[in-house]
Amino acid sequence: MDVFCTRPNCTSPNNNYPDLDKQRFCTGCGMPLILGGHYLPIQLLGRGGFGAAFLARDRDTPSMRYCVVKQFLPPEDLSPAALEIARKLFAREAEVLEKLGDKHEQIPKLFAFFSLTVNNPKTGKEDEFFYLVQQYIDGENLEEELNVKGSFSEAEVRYVLEEMLKILQFVHENGSIHRDIKPSNIMRYKTNRLYLLDFGAVKQVTLAGGQGTRSIYSTGIYTPGYAPPEQMQGSQVYPCTDLYALAATCLHLLTGKRPEELYDPFNNSWHWQTFAPSTSSQLTEVLNKMLQATPKDRPQSAAEVQQKLKEIPAVPDKPTSKGIRGRILALPKWLLIGILIAVGAFTIVEGPIIRLILFKECQGCTFYWANLSGADLSRVNLRKANLNGANLSKTDLSNANLISTNLNGANLNGANLSKTDLSNANLSKANLISTNLKNADLNGTNLSSADLSDTNLSKANLGGADLISANLSKANLSQANLTKANLTKANLSQANLINADLSWANLSQANLSNAYLNKANLRFANLSKTDLSKADLNGSNLSGADLRGTELSGADLRGTDLNSVNLRGADMNSTNLNGANLSGANLSEANLSGANLSGANLSEANLNVANLNVANLSGADLSGADLSGANLSGANLSKANLSNGNASYISTNLRKANLSGANLSGANLSEANLSGADLDGADLTGANLTGAKLGGE
Repeated sequence: MDVFCTRPNCTSPNNNYPDLDKQRFCTGCGMPLILGGHYLPIQLLGRGGFGAAFLARDRDTPSMRYCVVKQFLPPEDLSPAALEIARKLFAREAEVLEKLGDKHEQIPKLFAFFSLTVNNPKTGKEDEFFYLVQQYIDGENLEEELNVKGSFSEAEVRYVLEEMLKILQFVHENGSIHRDIKPSNIMRYKTNRLYLLDFGAVKQVTLAGGQGTRSIYSTGIYTPGYAPPEQMQGSQVYPCTDLYALAATCLHLLTGKRPEELYDPFNNSWHWQTFAPSTSSQLTEVLNKMLQATPKDRPQSAAEVQQKLKEIPAVPDKPTSKGIRGRILALPKWLLIGILIAVGAFTIVEGPIIRLILFKECQGCTFYWANLSGADLSRVNLRKANLNGANLSKTDLSNANLISTNLNGANLNGANLSKTDLSNANLSKANLISTNLKNADLNGTNLSSADLSDTNLSKANLGGADLISANLSKANLSQANLTKANLTKANLSQANLINADLSWANLSQANLSNAYLNKANLRFANLSKTDLSKADLNGSNLSGADLRGTELSGADLRGTDLNSVNLRGADMNSTNLNGANLSGANLSEANLSGANLSGANLSEANLNVANLNVANLSGADLSGADLSGANLSGANLSKANLSNGNASYISTNLRKANLSGANLSGANLSEANLSGADLDGADLTGANLTGAKLGGE
């Protein structure tokens, strides 16, 4: 597993260990890799002035849940007093998240807060590190979104404003002031829900001046441009301090320009309308009121602003509308044309939607975060279109052309994509739960981290697709083409892969427990460290596959072709290998305890030091196999073929093994332990028994 070292300035932070229980420290600096007993940092997300953030996995949860580990990392030149303030701010973030995160669905939850004391190899002294672990929000912050798509529409800004006001009302009512509202601290989850992040600058409010007004003195923690005058001056801050910063955030999104470019310090005034001239007068009035320099001239609460917004007519293209586009597109074409002529097409929907309705063609169109839920887009040409974050739930996209289309983060829950051409499309992080992708062409598609659980992908073409870390649990992939697909760390538990073609696919560290792989083609597939426990591999072709360190306990491998397969160190405890072809396979150090290998072909197989304790090998062909040092204690080898001068059983443990009727002619059994073994009717012609232990016990 890949684990990232959190020690600052570590020269080799990337570590890869197959077993972290045996190697728990960074090879570069000796820093512990498992934090808090179960958090595994896997990627650096970023570093700031006072810390670093890492994407991590929680190995104490069944799914190894993703989370964010924040590390307190102050500058080295801080004075003791400043260091103490910074440390308190970090601890306060943990306190606030614990207090608020569990009570509001748009504030990240706190999972842990702890310190770690480790030796510094350079100084010989001990260093103390502080960590905070919180919920991972899989999405983009609004600053990143702005950089990609450009300025937001009024409807999009109105949505951000309304959602943030709900969160701030809750924060303020619970005695806190955020003090650092800005686009980079607002995260949009892939379902379009907004989250407020970074509570490190939060202050608990107190009663000041006997007035009953909630306020606190600022400690100089703010972001220039978004912070109001009282915060920059180190004076008292109020709930309306956050409202000022939220309004500045809205201006940034509306105009695409930073607040510093919109504010005139000489005249102490804002000049932003010229950069967003189409903004309604009502929203302009609300934002300008929130941006007043004097706190008493602003709205005093989030609820007050919410009430003002309710008095403003709804914006037609508001992103949260209940699928207006979907309903329009679902109407019969003749009725659509009549409506469009009667009321004026462009007063209802924009140009790209018209092209979809009338011509079923929209190559290269942009529908960023569009709501197309329930729309009829069957047979539509959307080649190279941008549907980033679009809501396509229950949309009919059957037979559509989605070649090279961007569907990153799109919601395709319950959509019909049967016979759709999605070759080379980007579906990274898309939600495809219960989607119908039967016969779809997904050749070369990017589906990394996509949620495809319960999806119908029967006969789909996924050749060469990127499915790294994708969730395909319970998906129907029967007869699907997955040749050369990258399924590293993918979840395929209970998936239907009957007759699927997975030749040359990369399934390293994937979860295939309880999967159905009957008659699947896994020739030359990479299955190293893959979990195939209790998987049904009956009749599958695994010839040439790499199964090193694979978990196969309880798997059904009856009649499977494992010719020349590398199974070194694999766990095949109680596996059913009845009639399997393992000729030439590498099973050295494998665990086959209690496995059923009756009638299996193990000729020329390498079973050096393998554990075959109590295994059933009756009638198996072991001619020429290397079993030197293997444990066959109590194994059933009746009528097995262990002949051929090349067969080696040097130092093999055959204690109490059943070898009745076995063919051991010419076998090398020197130093083997045959005490208590049943050799009744066995053929030992020409066998080498030098130093072998024979007889009863």
